[in-house]
Amino acid sequence: ESRQDAGRAKKKTAVLVESTSIYYIAVNEKIKYLIETGRKPSAMQFYKDALAQAVSDFKTKAWQDDILRRLKRREKHYQMLGETVPELTNIDERFSGETKKLGDLRGKVVLLDFWATWCGPCIAAFPSLIELNRKFEKDGLVILGVTRFYGEAEGAQVTEAAELEFLRQFKKANDLPYDFVVGKDLSTNLSFGVSALPTTVIIDRRGIVRYAETGAGKESEINNTIEKLLAEK
Repeated sequence: ESRQDAGRAKKKTAVLVESTSIYYIAVNEKIKYLIETGRKPSAMQFYKDALAQAVSDFKTKAWQDDILRRLKRREKHYQMLGETVPELTNIDERFSGETKKLGDLRGKVVLLDFWATWCGPCIAAFPSLIELNRKFEKDGLVILGVTRFYGEAEGAQVTEAAELEFLRQFKKANDLPYDFVVGKDLSTNLSFGVSALPTTVIIDRRGIVRYAETGAGKESEINNTIEKLLAEK
């Protein structure tokens, strides 16, 4: 249980130095570890306990609010991890001319990249996604870019039809070899706990969510997760 021991030590250090960032990392890592090792009920109980404990560990309200905000933003991801992936909902079929269903991708490792054309960090991640597709598509990796209607393109208000055409040209201009799905509303984002962009969700061959993270700069852990899940049969 060395990871748990390290987590406890990190949490104590966080309280001593009054760092909500270190505290959040320690709690987050322990919850993920418990889920990874088949102890989901314990993980969710630890999450609930951590919300209460953080209030007593940090005396300053601003710090309490910060750690609670960070943890609560992760709640949906904790709930999803280790569970069957929810289906994509209210997807516009006009983009590719067909309905994309995650249920049809059992037996594949699926990476969902939640992004938007106006999101700089999302666009900066394209080279790594293109490389992942090149390296692992033959082994069973499927990447799906997930975006939605925002009613604009390059800063101008547009119709849905014009936005779909803009997305098609955007895909072509950026040489993106994987498919997109376009949500008609926020329903898919909400069901996947997308509170910010980019958000990455990785699903194993059995349709179980094994990775869910928000933010850029996670290329190494995404690559490692995909390699691990592709090796599972």
